[in-house]
Amino acid sequence: MASIIVTRKHIANNISACFYLVDSACLGIKGTFFVFNIPFDELRKLMRKNPVEWIETSYEYVHNIIYASVKYAEQLGFEPHKDFSITKHFLEEDDDNIPLIEIKCGGKDGKPIYVNTGHETLARERQIINQLEKTAGEGNYKYMLIP
Repeated sequence: MASIIVTRKHIANNISACFYLVDSACLGIKGTFFVFNIPFDELRKLMRKNPVEWIETSYEYVHNIIYASVKYAEQLGFEPHKDFSITKHFLEEDDDNIPLIEIKCGGKDGKPIYVNTGHETLARERQIINQLEKTAGEGNYKYMLIP
């Protein structure tokens, strides 16, 4: 699971940013949203709401994480979060202009791992498990429940 922020700086030093909650183990893009032309201090406030250790890295690396996760999830029959149809336009095209970095998805063995953090409804949980049964096959995925 990764929380990724891609930012663009405006001439007046304001920032536009897209946030991506990426599940490279199974579901791909679980959530995404954007903010447009805000002061940098406002972006910092948004970042503090997600209590993770933020590290700065190259755009090429996060681009590859996002698109590898989307492709892996699509192979399993999962579509990215509905708002990815908007926020993907904040990213560069996924073509040969971006250097390919191999991103391993799934577990150590490459099999999907569905991590239920308690945010999905029971119906959504069932839907995910049924989809994994259909695409990965019985015994070819892992399921974790985090209370």
